[in-house]
Amino acid sequence: MSQYTDGFSWSDYPKLYNRLPNDVDKSFARLLLRDVYMDIIRTALDVISQFGACDMLGLFLLHRHFDAIPDTVFLERPFTPGVAGHEPVLITSPSSRTAFPRTAVPHRFRISGNGSLHFLEFTTDRVAAVSWTRLESQTDLLNTLGKHLAKTRFSNMLGIGIYSRDVLMSNKTRVYIEETDFEAKTSTVHVLPDLPRAPGRLIPTLWTCENLGNGCCNSFCRAYCSHPGGGQIGYCGHGSTGHIGCA
Repeated sequence: MSQYTDGFSWSDYPKLYNRLPNDVDKSFARLLLRDVYMDIIRTALDVISQFGACDMLGLFLLHRHFDAIPDTVFLERPFTPGVAGHEPVLITSPSSRTAFPRTAVPHRFRISGNGSLHFLEFTTDRVAAVSWTRLESQTDLLNTLGKHLAKTRFSNMLGIGIYSRDVLMSNKTRVYIEETDFEAKTSTVHVLPDLPRAPGRLIPTLWTCENLGNGCCNSFCRAYCSHPGGGQIGYCGHGSTGHIGCA
């Protein structure tokens, strides 16, 4: 086990998780106040590209939808509803310490200036588990990203996230919609061929790059959230939104 896995503390997790901003609108507004934020993101994506991790890793807007309680962590699991022809979905909900599966791995993180990872959410997805094994051994990548975000004073706004998933392997789409039930503390991600209309204002929450094999990278905003005013259901989506530039 690496220093990152060994350093996880069940008792510290709720305190760490609940320090995340619980309003994605405010999180993004704080980011927008820093007019160099896209330069910071592009540089971080350049680092990810240089270490060959574009296929699994992106920059994540730090935020949360729920409160964590003692002896639980937020865990994502694949699930296929019992409806004929329904596609698999990814469901994130609290998991107790006693029921936490041995196969689960972290996939969303805060990162410190020395490259140490602080686990925010976990998944049982087997492709994400392979990506986690790759990531935890890439200490140079983590050190470089951690120093970059700390030096630019963005480490309290941006973290990193593994986005590769087995449920997406048979479907080349890049559009996901997350339906969040705040009362049940459950988020369900639906994999869709196209981006449907969503209520409210769209807010980017995950930026990734794709290495084109010619010395250039496309940088994408893959994820966004939208929350209807006063409602109990929030929607988050992931999808490519265009070319940013050469790395």
